[in-house]
Amino acid sequence: LKGQLIDIGNSKINGKYIFNGEMFNQIPYDASAAGFDAKGVATDTGTVQYALGANVTVGISLTGNTVFGDSDPAGTGNNVFSVMDRLITAMSTGNYSGVSAEIGNIEISSDRMLNARAEIGAKVNRVELMQNRIADFKLSLTDMQSKVEDADLEQVLIDSTTAQSIYQASLSVGAKVISKSLVDFLS
Repeated sequence: LKGQLIDIGNSKINGKYIFNGEMFNQIPYDASAAGFDAKGVATDTGTVQYALGANVTVGISLTGNTVFGDSDPAGTGNNVFSVMDRLITAMSTGNYSGVSAEIGNIEISSDRMLNARAEIGAKVNRVELMQNRIADFKLSLTDMQSKVEDADLEQVLIDSTTAQSIYQASLSVGAKVISKSLVDFLS
């Protein structure tokens, strides 16, 4: 289970580690590093910001310490990796009261992870709300553009027919005004 939690802590999306703040190009829980101890890892505290609009940004990242617990090199706190280490030790020695004593810390870790999920859920809702507002705004702009640029077909046909009639009448009047000359009769 501890190995699975470390793998989750090293999760990537689009080639970027999601639990290492602004240091998303560096692995947060590098198990191959010498002297690695997950409970003592302090992930980057920076927040990756995503622009939703003009002067509107939202932090889209969580740090490993926010999700799994603050760095706990001594192993006495409620960092999920410290809790797992104590559980492993208690189970391997048959210390069932030690296992029972960790139930409260497991609940604290579970609550911390649920709070992180709720925070991400709220951010997702905000982004979706902005997407819906932008889609509505786009529809409104398209409607306004249509009213300004689109032609009224019936009016265009009436105007075209009227212009054609005026043109034909002008040609007819012009032909009648210019009378035949003597040259016309000689040919």
